[in-house]
Formats: sequence, structure tokens, C-alpha cells
Amino acid sequence: VTQPGHPVRITEIMYNPPGGDSFEYIELENTGGLAADLSGCSFAGISFRFPTPFAELAPGAKVVLGSDARPADFQRRYPSLSVAGWFSGSLDNGGERIALLDPSGRVITSVDYRDTHPWPVVADGTGAAIEVVDAQRELDDPSNWFAGAPGGSPGAANSSPTPPLIRINELQTGPDRAWLELHNAGPSAVQLGGWSLSDNAEPRQFVMPAGTSIPGGGYLRIECGENSVNSALTAPFRLSREGETIALFDPATNRIDVVWYGPGMDRHTVGLVDGRWLLCDPTPAGPNEATTLGPLAGVKINEFLANPDGGDDWIELHNSGDRPVALQG
Repeated sequence: VTQPGHPVRITEIMYNPPGGDSFEYIELENTGGLAADLSGCSFAGISFRFPTPFAELAPGAKVVLGSDARPADFQRRYPSLSVAGWFSGSLDNGGERIALLDPSGRVITSVDYRDTHPWPVVADGTGAAIEVVDAQRELDDPSNWFAGAPGGSPGAANSSPTPPLIRINELQTGPDRAWLELHNAGPSAVQLGGWSLSDNAEPRQFVMPAGTSIPGGGYLRIECGENSVNSALTAPFRLSREGETIALFDPATNRIDVVWYGPGMDRHTVGLVDGRWLLCDPTPAGPNEATTLGPLAGVKINEFLANPDGGDDWIELHNSGDRPVALQG
């Protein structure tokens, strides 16, 4: 979650380092084009408040906070790192919500990380930190985080994860037929027997049978749910029309790829186009084609219910145009 207009993001978390809580840290980055003032800002999840005044964070600059358990030991591990402050408490090894709050208590940025799939579990106790892929994307999206190099990169530029050779490429939700498509970006066929797919924390939810392969540059379609015409390649889970997370694992249960998608639409898919997930026209076994979208001006607040006797408040949006409108962001 990110406060609109505020440029500071959580970009790296070392939550279960070798040696214990004393070596935990959190990294923030100013992703905007203007200096950011963190004076008086505080955290939820750990205990720390930036002093007032605090030097403004320049565009592109990072600030690192370390655990106050044994600061001397922390600085011996990271001798060239300038630590902006020491937080009390500890980061939950099982995951928790960490939020940066402005002086009035409003959330500037937050992440609800986990140590289970589809989050990058290799960061849990191995010496790696979780590092953000794109600070402008949703921070609660597990596909937006990866396990970096051992020791992490506090205060330095995050490394860039290598795009996987086999990727989740397209998803079709719907009440009748649901399917997902894998794409092999390499030139040679890849054997996928023993690879698995999951929509929950159990990585072996659907294991592909021996002999399954995908040709170089090719595609492989996997049906989802009970309404399938291909029993050999049918995952037992449905693709939720409300959105969820789907992850791909190799036979050693290494997370190869993961996608986090929102509510789907009939007669459309969500697909990977030039590195971005977009609403697409269905193109099974072929390159994805983004759907032509309508203008945001056609979307209006149409109805809302506040303070009902029972249940939740809600707001309804209506698209008066004849084409879908993207609401991402």
C-alpha cells in the first residue's frame, strides 16, 4: 500500500538473517524527483521514529535502519554502511505488515511480507534479504519481490532478477473455462515433468506428469478446475475471477515465476506484454495482444452505501463506455 503522491517506498527487508535479530534491517528509497522529508515519520511493526528535523532524502537516495539489539555487531557485518537509525523490536520471521507512517499517522508505504510460498522463501534464514523488483508496483504483490544476494544490498542498488526462461504467460478466468498458459522463451525444448503450479502456500498443489514438455519458443496450456477437456494437464484449482496469486515451481520447489492478478472479465484474458501484465484478447498458443481500452473519463462513482446496519460499506463504479477501462494504480 502506498500513499498517493508520496515517493518513499520500502525496498528491502532482511527479516531472518544468520546470527539472529541483531542483523535485521529495513531499507527505504525516495523514488520520486523531489527531496522527501521523513521528519517525525514512524513505523508500525517495529518501533522507530525519525527525529525532527531529519535531513531530507534526495531523489534516488536510500536510508537504512538497523536493529538496536547489537549495533556494534551490525556495523562490523556492514562496515561501509551508514545507518540512519536503530529500531527496537524485531521483524517477524514468519512475516508481518510493516508500514511507514507520516507524523499524523497516515500510511506512506507498507508491505505485508510472508516467509511462505509464493513469497521468495529462500530469503528465510539463508542470508538473503527480500528486495523489491519495481518500487512503483504494488508492494503486497509477492511477484514484486525476490531473494537477493547473500548479505543483502542495504543502501546500494538492488540487483535485477534474471527473467525466467519458463514463464506464466496468460490467464483465462471465467465460470465455464479457465486455463493458464506457460511460454518457453528459450530456443530449446524444456522437460516440465515434476514442475508444479499452485494458488496457495502449498507449492506441489499440481505436479505436471512425466513426459510433459514445452518446445523452444512454444506455449503450453493447462486447464484449471473441473470443466476441463484435458485431464492429463488439469490443475485442481480454479482461477478466481476476483483475482489471486499463481506460482510456478521447478522439481526442487524453487519459485520460478509468480503472477498476482486482479478481477477478471468475460471474453478477456490477462497476459504478459512487453514485461507488463495487461488485459488482453485471448491468444492461446500465440503472442499476447493487449485489449484496446477506453478512456478513464467514462468511469464514474455510481452508487455507495455507508454505515449499514450489517455488513461492509461499499462503493460501486460504472463504466459508461463500450470498451474496458484499466483501473490498475
